Amino acid sequence: MALEEKYDKKIVFIIVDVDNLTEGRKMVGDFGVYSIPAFFYLNRHGEIIAEDVGVKSFEQLENRILDLLAQ
Repeated sequence: MALEEKYDKKIVFIIVDVDNLTEGRKMVGDFGVYSIPAFFYLNRHGEIIAEDVGVKSFEQLENRILDLLAQ
């Protein structure tokens, strides 16, 4: 089961394809992305509360999400 399916009632997942030259480059600049993949965790107010870079396993991502939901 994908994380998007498992947490669809609690979390909104947004996936950005940086290969899309117009929107992707703007997003990279707005968020200061220097490594791909990059993960940004925002609260319900749209504020970045955590970020990770690099390839992550399902378990690593899920643990990070659970830690943030517990806050």
